[in-house]
Amino acid sequence: MPDDVVIQKLTSIDRCLRAIRDYLGGDLSKLQEPIVLDAVVLNLQRACERRRMVGFRNVAIHEYRKLDPTVVRTVVEHRLGDFVALCRELSTSS
Repeated sequence: MPDDVVIQKLTSIDRCLRAIRDYLGGDLSKLQEPIVLDAVVLNLQRACERRRMVGFRNVAIHEYRKLDPTVVRTVVEHRLGDFVALCRELSTSS
């Protein structure tokens, strides 16, 4: 059974993923809207901080490189499952 800190992080990641899905409503073209892109990036950043995905966070927050909406779309379209898999693994370990 995971400890309370792990449970809180898993809950936070899940909340971020739900928010991303809510903002997009299944329509990735909404990432062209600056406010939706900002909201998605913010929630990805929050989820990344729980996983220490520093590279994406640095681009999103510190703008070490210009944030490319195509990269955000790729993450949303193809990599959200990584968060789900990690959460599933962490919730069954410990």
